[in-house]
Amino acid sequence: MERKLYVLGIPLSQREFVAAILFSTVLVALLLYPLGPKYSLLSLLVPVVAYLSVEYLYNRRLSEIRRELPRFIHYLSTYPSLTLRDVLRVGKSGFGALSRELSVAYSMVERGVSPSRALRGIVRRIDDPEVKRVFETILASFMGGNPRKLLEGLSEELYFSQELEGERRATLSIQRYSIALSAFVLVPFILGIVVAMVERLGNVPSDVVSLIPPYLIILSLISGSFLAWTEGKPKNALLYIFLGALSSLLIYWVVLWLY
Repeated sequence: MERKLYVLGIPLSQREFVAAILFSTVLVALLLYPLGPKYSLLSLLVPVVAYLSVEYLYNRRLSEIRRELPRFIHYLSTYPSLTLRDVLRVGKSGFGALSRELSVAYSMVERGVSPSRALRGIVRRIDDPEVKRVFETILASFMGGNPRKLLEGLSEELYFSQELEGERRATLSIQRYSIALSAFVLVPFILGIVVAMVERLGNVPSDVVSLIPPYLIILSLISGSFLAWTEGKPKNALLYIFLGALSSLLIYWVVLWLY
């Protein structure tokens, strides 16, 4: 979390961020309590929303940095001769989110830090495999004495890999959205309508109706785990399960209440 806050430019430590979330949660609970004790439970959404926001913004910033890497490497390969210091100087503007990191590294060089150490600092701060590979290749190319040829090859490889990754993400996105929409929205909506219609007839087996909320939770468990697996981020499984179960139960109960 500390690294993500830094990349986003949020001037808070992890402890300060958690304290701010706890304070906001308590404040929202106090504001909602006059409406009824049950409404104050909605304050539990505050940490979930905060975590999701940080994850979303961090992944978007990381995508912006990755997207600029091929153009940056291609730009470097057009220069006849460069030093590592020039790499930082050239990249500190004109390359979006990537330029922010390069600008920080260049300011470190101006304060006396070696360019190679400043570049390795970018790798440590971002901690992304693709970013790490690119900057380690830059360092290796300058140590090998033939940077231009290596940078040209790296630029072509990055453009090609990003094109393949874009196609893969587009395919998986359709699959993930279809699963989330079906499991977390359509199923509880349809079940709510069916139960409401049968209740009007007065022949609803109570034991069957009582099984629907556990069924929705189990469905969220399976769907949330599968979404995290297809995304390649198993650590997000608990978050998807929680949000899926919350969404399913809310939609189911709201449909019953409206009918």
